Amino acid sequence: MRREGTIMRHGERGECAVFGPFVVLYLFLGGCSAGVLLVSSLWSFAFHLGTDRTRPETDAFRALRNRSFAVGFVVACLAALCLLADLGRPERFVLLFLRPSATSVIAFGTFVLAGMIAVSGFLAIANNFYAPRVSARMKAAAEIICAILAVAVMTYTGVYLQSTKAVAFWDTLLVPILFVLSAVSSGVAIVVILAAFMRDSWHIDFGLIRLHGIHVAVLVLEAFALAAFAYVSATGRGEAPSSLALLFAGDLRVWFVGGVCIAGIIVPLGSEIACALLRRTRTFPLPDALCLFGGYALRYCLVAAGLH
Repeated sequence: MRREGTIMRHGERGECAVFGPFVVLYLFLGGCSAGVLLVSSLWSFAFHLGTDRTRPETDAFRALRNRSFAVGFVVACLAALCLLADLGRPERFVLLFLRPSATSVIAFGTFVLAGMIAVSGFLAIANNFYAPRVSARMKAAAEIICAILAVAVMTYTGVYLQSTKAVAFWDTLLVPILFVLSAVSSGVAIVVILAAFMRDSWHIDFGLIRLHGIHVAVLVLEAFALAAFAYVSATGRGEAPSSLALLFAGDLRVWFVGGVCIAGIIVPLGSEIACALLRRTRTFPLPDALCLFGGYALRYCLVAAGLH
């Protein structure tokens, strides 16, 4: 059913899932912000546990971390604005906090997204501006909380679709798994792009090389998860096989094959492997930009094919 630009589907128990024009942007930006905040928080926590770092290395890392927290905070705010726009009326957004349903997936997502915005905002301000009253222990505790909330947000964006039982195409745990892997991949890509525009990023080349290695593992897992999702959909119930077929026909074929498979997985993975063989970090972040586009294309394809 379509009403005023909003796509609506009724679930098996009578509930109604609403997907407006901003839902894909909301899912993508929410995953991106969670990914970059998770990568930044865990790297920062691990970096400060080390004792053999030099002063130039510390300065370079902190400059990258501070930019990453600021970008993650801004992107998370944009995701919240997309959620607000998708809900249509501001009062509906407020009611998610004042009258949350114990079983509402979107209410849970709203709470964890708001929490992530609050903690990432604290980290962005504390690290980018002079805050003498904020101790290193407070920052470390905030980073741990931020990482936990980031995992919750990136998982929720997939559960949001998977919980819509009326759409057989989404009714699999592989959807949240795909969204988590895509979000982590996008987070790594954003951090690498930020590092590429830093003057002294060569001081943290060792850490960046490790980050590239993690990216390879995540991209490989994402490729396997995507293949498993295709198999489950092809042999699934209801309209799942026909939804999968849409990804290889018409306009969605360009988005799925070109955007998800090539731009989102094959090109970044090939670039990462080439850099590892050449033993150097990337100097031009085009593959990482394509990786981000692939993350958006993944969400667009799953939403569009599921609501055919």
